[in-house]
Amino acid sequence: MLAYYAKHYSTVVGADFAPSMLEVARQRLDEFHIAHVELIEADDESIWNKLASGSTFDRITAGGIVQNLTLDRIGSFIENAKARLNDGGKIVLFDIMEPRNLALWEAGLWKDDEVPWVQVSRNLLMSYLIRRLNTLKGLPERKVMGHAYTPQQMSALAKRYRLSVVYANAMHYEYRYHAILTRNADDRT
Repeated sequence: MLAYYAKHYSTVVGADFAPSMLEVARQRLDEFHIAHVELIEADDESIWNKLASGSTFDRITAGGIVQNLTLDRIGSFIENAKARLNDGGKIVLFDIMEPRNLALWEAGLWKDDEVPWVQVSRNLLMSYLIRRLNTLKGLPERKVMGHAYTPQQMSALAKRYRLSVVYANAMHYEYRYHAILTRNADDRT
């Protein structure tokens, strides 16, 4: 994504909490002869203190991290990102797992082989029971995949922070979508 953004913006910042991922990003940027990207070791909470004071952006994206965050942390990320957005700027949350479609995918509905409806129904019931049991134990519903959120939950966050929101389906995953939140030009708070 950084290589794509670097073609369209004069200032690009990439962040990851893993130094090894930053090294991979630097190697990839070097392959494309892209030098105007700043890489920062940070997570969704620490990034804001590591950015240059007063810096603002047209786009702030989060790719593949929403499933690792609670709704409160997503809200905090959106609030901090909004404070750094230019008028008309966008926060793009990529690859949000949609819980209802994820349950159907886990049950085998979109498998390459045809799965009998009886098996899909049995898988749905077992998945539901396991998720409820995990919740009762205080565990995430899905230990491997992380959190899943409905578009309605994302719309509620957008409304709380006075952002407009549109959605796009993910190209490769039936159970994922992207949320594009836009700061209105007349909203200075």
